[in-house]
Amino acid sequence: MKKSAFLVALAVLLCMSPGKAPVLSQPAAQAGGFTLRDMVGTNGLIPSPELNKQLKVGYVRVQVAWSEISPSRGTYKWERADGAIRQVADQGMGALADLTYTAVWASTNPNMPHSLWQAYPPQNVSDWTNFVDAAVTRYMASPYNVKYFQVWNEPTKAAGYWKGDSDLQWVDTIYIPAAKVIKSHGGNVVFGGWPQNGGLPGYNSELQYHNAWQYTDILDIHYYPIGQSFPPLYNQWIATGKCKGIWQTEIGAQNNPTLLNDQYSYLYTWARTKGNWHFADQYKLFWFTGFGASDNSALSRLPPGKATGQPVLTPNGQALAALAQKVQ
Repeated sequence: MKKSAFLVALAVLLCMSPGKAPVLSQPAAQAGGFTLRDMVGTNGLIPSPELNKQLKVGYVRVQVAWSEISPSRGTYKWERADGAIRQVADQGMGALADLTYTAVWASTNPNMPHSLWQAYPPQNVSDWTNFVDAAVTRYMASPYNVKYFQVWNEPTKAAGYWKGDSDLQWVDTIYIPAAKVIKSHGGNVVFGGWPQNGGLPGYNSELQYHNAWQYTDILDIHYYPIGQSFPPLYNQWIATGKCKGIWQTEIGAQNNPTLLNDQYSYLYTWARTKGNWHFADQYKLFWFTGFGASDNSALSRLPPGKATGQPVLTPNGQALAALAQKVQ
């Protein structure tokens, strides 16, 4: 399709979207040859190569949990993470390795019930960095070829995934030490998904603390409205050259059957017209592969009349598939 015809078609599509994405008003030349697939990620691999292609999935977030992998100091059981990342690579997609959570033997509070010990700081930071070093060494190499490593998940006391003395303690104990290791290997550091209840002012303060932004390649937030979050983060951190890109590694769980269409339409348009999209991995959204059979998920694994576990598209997934067919 010629560029002019493509832009007109996309503008019409976005005007029809319930999310009211902005109409294209500037040329898209700055975006080069980048495509929607560069933006589309999932939390967990869709167990269907055909659906991954149909939905133009380009990246998959895979948890690489210290709390699960290391039963004792210096011992690692990589099998589950190996298999997940290898499947992603074999389908020609990129994997975001999410390095998370304290091993029980290393936790400062190992006797907590229901795995709550994994949210507490490690007794020794060196145990954590040894794990990070082992994981990055393993997964940057062939056949995995991982380029991006996320540090933790929603690292705030309010979100419940960090139970240290303060949120800033996480920066000193977990984030900066891990980021230094990742960068020493030539990897890219993705922040651990700032939760919505932390607010963007809180996120900016966290990044400014001990210049944590200097160790950050990709900013990451969870469940923020794109139009209210990406532009201000871009202005403060990307346009100034401090960080490289903005991802939202968790979206979904909302009762909106056109959620994915709306969010990807908005981000795609904004990135091409205002976001100075100059490398393929600059902007991404990762959606969950299913929340049951309701319309707020993109997939249903237990559809009526279908084989157990066979994924099919819900209306939300169908809307994303329609967008994927219309947009380069």
